[in-house]
Amino acid sequence: MTTAHVDQTGQSLEVHVDAPNSPDLPQVLLHEDFHTLLFGQYDPGLAQNIWKSTGANGPDPGTFSGKDASQYNTQAFDKYCNPNKK
Repeated sequence: MTTAHVDQTGQSLEVHVDAPNSPDLPQVLLHEDFHTLLFGQYDPGLAQNIWKSTGANGPDPGTFSGKDASQYNTQAFDKYCNPNKK
């Protein structure tokens, strides 16, 4: 089961929440928002943009598979966009 999802990237404005009590829900919602019609970003491209903007070390995640790029994105949002972490 996923925490949240968009039915098809770039085709909807709706993000469906599958696990409302999941501790990573805020990061996953942010991640899934980038898949909506407003942004239309697929996981590898989004991962590459995050990698470039954060100056992260390591291989370019734009070459990752969809699942690996998706996990990279959620982890990056957790690291860089979590308002509860100081």
